Amino acid sequence: MTQNTNIFGLMGRKASTATAFISFRGTTDLADWLQDLDVEPEPYTPLTGFGQVHAGFQDVYQVVRASIAANLPATLTGCTQILITGHSLGAAVAVLAAPDVFRGMPPNTIEPRLITFAGPKVGLPDFVTAFNTDIESCFRVVNFLDIVPLVPPAPYVHVGAQIDVDSRGPIDVVTRHSLTAYLAGLNALIAANP
Repeated sequence: MTQNTNIFGLMGRKASTATAFISFRGTTDLADWLQDLDVEPEPYTPLTGFGQVHAGFQDVYQVVRASIAANLPATLTGCTQILITGHSLGAAVAVLAAPDVFRGMPPNTIEPRLITFAGPKVGLPDFVTAFNTDIESCFRVVNFLDIVPLVPPAPYVHVGAQIDVDSRGPIDVVTRHSLTAYLAGLNALIAANP
């Protein structure tokens, strides 16, 4: 998925745990970077009165929204829970997808759980308040010295609860933001808390 820039996400289910999932990849090319930079706030379009969000991230979500809506009923067949996840830009898209999947797309019966990695801030306080009211299980994993979770600046704020990890190793923007670093940070956190 991360090697093919034409694929932005993956949907599926694990029958043994009755869990459906939606996963989004991070930024991979110039077009993605340009969307990351479109920081103008605009109304969250999937749900009326749900607050203001990052215009560029919402544009990306709108590209994949129809595909999610078309495939969600079949994906949820036999499932009792749904996990939405993503890394970097994919984390932002996961945040935008969650309330829409819960309230705007049939079957509208399962509240999604989110776990994101290296996610930027997605919305203004009005969106965050509405999001945190609707989506009660949202965890953002943030690696020490990764700068992406610090952007965009105020008035943007984060949703959910933050889990801090430290991958150690090289201190540079690319390394600290990589999925490899996040895996190392999670492994270190698990080892320290048996």
